[in-house]
Amino acid sequence: MVALFALPALVGVVVVLGLLAVAAPLLPQRGIPPATAGLSLLALLLALALVAAGGQSQLLAGSLAIDPLGAVFLLPPAVAGLAVAGGLLGRAAPAALPGFVAASLLVVLAGDARFAVLGVALFATASSDWVVRPAALAGIFLLAAAFATLSLGGGQSFAAMRAVPPDGWRATLVLALTLLGVAPLVGWAPWHRPFLALDATGLPLPVLSPAIGLYLCVRVLADLCGPATPGWWGLPLLLLGAGSAGAGLIAALRAPTFGGILAGLSVQHGGWMLSGLGVAAIARGADLLPLATLALGGTLLHALNYTAFASLASLSTGAAAIGAGSQTLDRLGGLAGRMPVVAIGMLVAGLSLAFLPGSAGFASGWMLLQALFAAPRAGGLALQLVVAAVVAAMALSAGFAAIAVIRLGGVAFLGRPRSPRAAAAEDASLAQRAGIIGMAVLCGLLGLFPGVALRLCGMAQHWVTSAGLDGQGDWTGIRTQIDSPGYGPLGIVIMVGIVLAVIAMLSRTGRLPAAQPVPIWEDGFTAPPPWMPFGDPATQLTPATLTATLPTRPLRLPSMPRVRLEVTWPSVTLRHAPVVVLILAVLLLLLVAGFGPV
Repeated sequence: MVALFALPALVGVVVVLGLLAVAAPLLPQRGIPPATAGLSLLALLLALALVAAGGQSQLLAGSLAIDPLGAVFLLPPAVAGLAVAGGLLGRAAPAALPGFVAASLLVVLAGDARFAVLGVALFATASSDWVVRPAALAGIFLLAAAFATLSLGGGQSFAAMRAVPPDGWRATLVLALTLLGVAPLVGWAPWHRPFLALDATGLPLPVLSPAIGLYLCVRVLADLCGPATPGWWGLPLLLLGAGSAGAGLIAALRAPTFGGILAGLSVQHGGWMLSGLGVAAIARGADLLPLATLALGGTLLHALNYTAFASLASLSTGAAAIGAGSQTLDRLGGLAGRMPVVAIGMLVAGLSLAFLPGSAGFASGWMLLQALFAAPRAGGLALQLVVAAVVAAMALSAGFAAIAVIRLGGVAFLGRPRSPRAAAAEDASLAQRAGIIGMAVLCGLLGLFPGVALRLCGMAQHWVTSAGLDGQGDWTGIRTQIDSPGYGPLGIVIMVGIVLAVIAMLSRTGRLPAAQPVPIWEDGFTAPPPWMPFGDPATQLTPATLTATLPTRPLRLPSMPRVRLEVTWPSVTLRHAPVVVLILAVLLLLLVAGFGPV
């Protein structure tokens, strides 16, 4: 019953956001954030109602539909839109922001090939600030070809595709087209370099791209292709995920700006999600439903958690860049004293980005690693070797992610200012601080009660694997099996709190030496002379200091003779966005409509 009313309301939200994006050039730029935030909040409430109630519904003869899997993936666009738009209250926002949120929601609400391709096309153009990239354009057409191949079974609606799943060469072609189409759209390796250049658009692209890419892969490969997919399908997903985790981390270690670091970390976390989906595919092919449910549950949980703490990181770094006048690390430093709330928000987000215990990122990352450790049971020696290599790559990426986070937070928020503008940085606005506090509280709750968030994914797990949670999540934590100890962050936090309370009591009674005030992380500074208030810049850590000894460039094999084709791409700039996007959508719909009946 809830789905019958929620789906039309969500479609209305998408339509209003689209109209707001079209009319954005005619509206005051400061009026876009409150309107986008209000509509995103409404979409979030409707998505939560759908997740809690479950059920299915459709409109326009199935062209727009909702099911338990789609209900879960409605949460990331709503949360990201609310957080980013809420943090921009009182300030000018990118004109493409409402269109970007609308396109993300439309991708999830699509119930047939035509609306799915339309949503992907709008997502790609809006994410590039209405500039079509050649790689994104190729990805759109490859995805359209994947849906066209699926529709050969008898129809363009997802229900018809699900009733007649592909087999043989058609199934393999769908796998290849889907991965090659999604990767350049969301920045998976080795197509991540153009994606990293989009960090200056001001849109929540690094926040949403992993979730949207994961949804497209789960919808096509795990849902529409049916339950009888072969286990080897998981191998390209594992390898692509491990490659993305490594490539994204290298990009984050080398990036000189806030946006570049967050974009690199988004590629890394997207690789983790893709690896979890690969384990689920391997386990389902071997008929190991408990392992498939564990891997898929960890993947869905990481998609939800990442959206929350990446939104918090985007809010914190955005406020720091506005207050300090720059997002380049070389010109920042000492922002914690000027922006304490922003620094605390970045600390909470950094714990999750670095997979540290007690954070939201650790809970879902722990589930994904447990699934990877159990994956060798599904195959022979060859699979075991591949999984061992993937586990090593993922573990290294998690360890070095802490360096990337320390590089971001330590250089920008600790130490001393590297420029007079950073020394006089303005504190964040009231709206930004309220948004940061709200997202920090949400991330803290997700870290303390991961089982509750996992239970939100229960119906989506059952939709894909036909198996339930089987006791994997409860109020106290998460576990791989009913009789296993699992991971309970609340107990760990309580124990740490007791220890800190005892230390505080001993300090008050004088049994411990009194604390001596010292400057935080002096970065190698000696006492500055009176005529040099910022100290000697030559003695301070730079953004390259932490990564100077790391091999941040991939190994190169000896060059081989090859034929080089010079192809010049036309530069297409869509400044009249609505007209050209509609033309592109019509062409794509005609392409899909040519395969199979409606």
